[in-house]
Amino acid sequence: MLKIGKEIKELTPILTAPDSKKAIEVDNKNIHFLLKEYKDKYYLITINASRESQSEVKIHLPFLKGQKRRKVWFENRDVKVEDGVLRDSYKGYERHIYEIF
Repeated sequence: MLKIGKEIKELTPILTAPDSKKAIEVDNKNIHFLLKEYKDKYYLITINASRESQSEVKIHLPFLKGQKRRKVWFENRDVKVEDGVLRDSYKGYERHIYEIF
């Protein structure tokens, strides 16, 4: 429970920030998402709403161009965004939170 409490504390200012108007498209109906704007950064909060794993999910972020690496919060890793497409996989009911500059 301490881990969840720490995550909620860190996310609170982001969760209460305005939703972004930027266009996003996810190619998998099981992945639900929310894009927030906070302190000149974007935070993409995603969750697999299925108990089944979802692999090679493509998240289209047309406002990002070129190749970039983006931090995944609470997971000690980053992901590559190539030409506005972020690819990632999810275990059942897993969430990912991406920090996008």
